[in-house]
Amino acid sequence: MRGAFAQGESGSYAFLHGMEDIPLMAGLYEIPEESLVFDKPEGRIVHAAAASESAGREEIEAFYKNTLPHMGWHAAGMGAFARRGEELQILVQQDEGYSLVLFTVLPVPAAGD
Repeated sequence: MRGAFAQGESGSYAFLHGMEDIPLMAGLYEIPEESLVFDKPEGRIVHAAAASESAGREEIEAFYKNTLPHMGWHAAGMGAFARRGEELQILVQQDEGYSLVLFTVLPVPAAGD
């Protein structure tokens, strides 16, 4: 099913490692060796990557643009979303025959910091 959530091994929906609130679109597979999770007092820094041989940039961007608001994220610019002191950046790169999607969650400094 294109544009749907990927399903994990148990049949539940799949989410990115370290980003349990960011769904993995069906057709994308996570690249575990690209994951990084760092918790600090100011908030978490998380990086993950996924790839697809079948989904293109427009489909991937549309999926996240339509899905993330249901999870509390709101659009904050081109490929950026914000929620409760965090910013999610999604970058889709296309190469011959596949799409690479980079996800980064960063803390947003409070006003006056």
